[in-house]
Amino acid sequence: MLGLFVLAALAVLDAVHILGVFQAHTSLDWLHLLIEIILLVGIGYVILRHVRSRDRELLRRLDEQNEQASLATQAASMGAWRWEIQSDRLILDEACSEQLTLSSGITHRLSDWFHRVHKLDRYAIESCVREVARGEKGTLRTEYRIEDGEGKTRYLLCTATVERGEDQKPRYLVGMSWDITRLKETAEEAERSRQLLQQVGIMARIGGWRLDLNPLRPVWSEMVKEIHEVSPDYEPTLENALKFYAPEARAIVQNAVDRAIETGEPWDIEVPMITARGRRIQVRAFGMPQYRDGVCVCLIGALQDITERHEATRALEQSEQRLDLAMTVSKQGHWDWAVGSEEAYFSASLLRVLGYEPDSLPQSFGTWERLLHPLDRDGVLSCLRQESEDARDRFVLEMRMRNRRGQWQWVRTIGSVVERDADGEAARLVGVMVDIDEQKRMTHDLAVVQQRLQHFVDNTPAAVAMFDRDMNYLMASQGWYEQNDLRGQSIIGRSYYDVMTDVPEHWREAHRRSLAGETFEMDRDCLDTGDGRLLWISWRVQPWRDTSGEIGGVMVVTEVVNEQVEHELELAAACEAAEAANKAKSEFLANMSHEIRTPMTAILGFTDLLAEDAELDSAAVGDAVATVRRNGEHLLSIINDILDLSKIEAGKMTLERLDVSPLAVIRDVHELMTVRAREKGLSLSFDIETALPETIQTDPTRLRQVLVNLVSNAIKFTESGSVVMSAAWSEQTPDRLSVAVRDTGIGMSQVQVDRIFEAFAQADESMSRRFGGTGLGLKISRRLAHILGGDLTVHSVPGVGSTFTLTIDTGPINQGLSVKPPEPVREAVGVAEARVPLAGVRVLLAEDGVDNQRLVRFHVEKAGGTIDVAENGRLALEAWESGGREAYDLIIMDMQMPEMDGYQASRALRDRGWRGPIIALTAHAMSDDRQRCLDAGCSDYATKPIDREKLVAICVRGLAESDDRRAA
Repeated sequence: MLGLFVLAALAVLDAVHILGVFQAHTSLDWLHLLIEIILLVGIGYVILRHVRSRDRELLRRLDEQNEQASLATQAASMGAWRWEIQSDRLILDEACSEQLTLSSGITHRLSDWFHRVHKLDRYAIESCVREVARGEKGTLRTEYRIEDGEGKTRYLLCTATVERGEDQKPRYLVGMSWDITRLKETAEEAERSRQLLQQVGIMARIGGWRLDLNPLRPVWSEMVKEIHEVSPDYEPTLENALKFYAPEARAIVQNAVDRAIETGEPWDIEVPMITARGRRIQVRAFGMPQYRDGVCVCLIGALQDITERHEATRALEQSEQRLDLAMTVSKQGHWDWAVGSEEAYFSASLLRVLGYEPDSLPQSFGTWERLLHPLDRDGVLSCLRQESEDARDRFVLEMRMRNRRGQWQWVRTIGSVVERDADGEAARLVGVMVDIDEQKRMTHDLAVVQQRLQHFVDNTPAAVAMFDRDMNYLMASQGWYEQNDLRGQSIIGRSYYDVMTDVPEHWREAHRRSLAGETFEMDRDCLDTGDGRLLWISWRVQPWRDTSGEIGGVMVVTEVVNEQVEHELELAAACEAAEAANKAKSEFLANMSHEIRTPMTAILGFTDLLAEDAELDSAAVGDAVATVRRNGEHLLSIINDILDLSKIEAGKMTLERLDVSPLAVIRDVHELMTVRAREKGLSLSFDIETALPETIQTDPTRLRQVLVNLVSNAIKFTESGSVVMSAAWSEQTPDRLSVAVRDTGIGMSQVQVDRIFEAFAQADESMSRRFGGTGLGLKISRRLAHILGGDLTVHSVPGVGSTFTLTIDTGPINQGLSVKPPEPVREAVGVAEARVPLAGVRVLLAEDGVDNQRLVRFHVEKAGGTIDVAENGRLALEAWESGGREAYDLIIMDMQMPEMDGYQASRALRDRGWRGPIIALTAHAMSDDRQRCLDAGCSDYATKPIDREKLVAICVRGLAESDDRRAA
């Protein structure tokens, strides 16, 4: 029997070795106490066997010590057993029977034990036991698994030694057994949590750091070193740590650190950093101070690489946390209390649990009661009274007690009723008290870490899920539930393939290969959601490993990147559109250069011919002049197109609303373009399909401009056949008038039709080379059609011809309808008036350009007038004043001149009493330029280049209006 208890002591020492991993956190005094108790009890039994004393007092005390030893064994989750080798009798105590799920109080055989052992461990433990029984080994120490009655696997630690007979042959095998299942499970759970946190930290690229202030020393995690792109053995200092930040960020970081130390203010900032490899990255830095006794002793924080999120306007933004789970074994001591009295006993080891020295506290129940936490006292005392009255002999209580340092320390008390009075009431309680303070703190810390981890997973922008080897859910973030529309569903424990339908095959393949050890990721993957939407995601699949290093399953991280993909597609489309626009602009500039240089070549060439060749006959001279005029008009048309487009694009195009005969406008266009059609051998006809209003309200100039452009294009792109103008109106749509221009020309494809109304575009490049033109006409015509309240459409067939249809708003129809255009009415003009409309008119010209002075003088004198010239507005004002206020009938005023421009001169003339006509002459042809001239006091407006007939007509009209005002 002595060997049994010596073996128990050795087993406990073996447990010390197994649980050595916890020595950094707690003392093992309770184990040494346990050895002491076991040895004392064992020696007592041996002495009694040899001296066979019948002293009942000694037997009573021995029973008490035996009870205390039993409680101590229970507290340590230990059981004892003995195997008689010759008879194959296996004797188990209650704890060991419970561990092996065998009935207690009866004799078993060794095979009964082995049948409870897990099949993978059975051979090994049976071999070890047999070797010790044969004397081949002195002791037994091994871990093994058993399957209890509920089918659950439990882990046990077994130690044993052989007890020999007088013949030195092995007689007994005695041993101890510990249930270490909870330690195993807790360790595995801690490792899974640590791996999960580490994997999430790696995927989020976040690492932790600490800065001790005394001495001043920074500590970086592996991920922080990876972010800095330094080697794993790199030793940072505060100075070189700050130098990694970009120069403009160092003051920000330093100020955040200083404020944290001085005021306790944490920080969360995003700043640029330069890595050891010279890469500029963006990081998010978190930090907060840690205090001890009111003094800041260190700073802790995290560093996250947010470069990708910073560069793509998204992001991933979280901190990595480390899980540090420690496990400990309890310290313990025993106690004895005479119920209802102050008589109590506390062992020296129990006092040490609370930090007190032996004999430092009175041995009384009141001492124990005073050490109880106020919030626990009533509950504990109530439980003790209830347990004393209850028929049960054992109880377990947890409470807080004040230790020697004045702190509240958690303990667990396991007690038993060992003596009752005549009425059956408990008279004496004995038990053990175990320090569970470290266990409580570890449980609390584990809950906090798990809460932080869950908070981290729930709030990470990416969707994260953890699966086992069968792809069953172990954990999932809130983002995963939301992204996969799983809100409100219970998915933990279910298969991924049962929860998610229509999983793509390349995802299944990634899962299979990841379970084999590979890591997969894809930046862009497109999924069809089934409702017509496309979902773009990035994903990563990688294995996670358990404590043994085996692959336990996979981690899956996904993130919706629709916004990034849409931005990329929009950017690509914008680039393509910009390239197309740039190409069109280049083509337009090249074409415009050609269109301008070609007539300029003719103008300059024939001008040189007229200047250098004095022997030209009148026919050659007339032909040269006609050529110069024709090309000049072409240049003016180009300039007008550019100005019209500029006005339209700037929203400056203004319209007049006049009563206009649509037939008259169409007739004018028909007559104007008939000569050009005949020159190409084409037929130009005019067809009225329906009755038309006699008058409509529109801008006749812009309507005529659009029709001229359409007919001109039809003639230009038709080699043979005809061009037909037709007009139609319907009472069903009385506010709409349509005019169609049909030709039998080259026609266009649908692709050419789609781009024909773009600025600077023709059907294709060959059109501009073959037919010329700037590509502005149709763009301007459609915009003018919109301004006129309608539209311009086209239908075309390649090789057959095209039909352009113009619709405009007619305004209210107040007059009747007509089918045929009215005959033109011409006013008779006298020969003398037609030839010299300015006869006897005295004109003052203010113009700084010598060539324009000569040109205007020629036109005025040829029209019968006389003219004086001033080079600027100031000289014109002086000429008018010096010649007398009646010296001139009309003033032609250039608006852009040195010293005093035309605007200032016109205002001065009006201020000084001039009531005659002032005709503005300017190269500015915008509508607001005309109004500006009128506001300055001018009577009318003529644009450069100077058209003789228009200039003379404006002068005649101005003189007539002036005469009317005088007559009135």
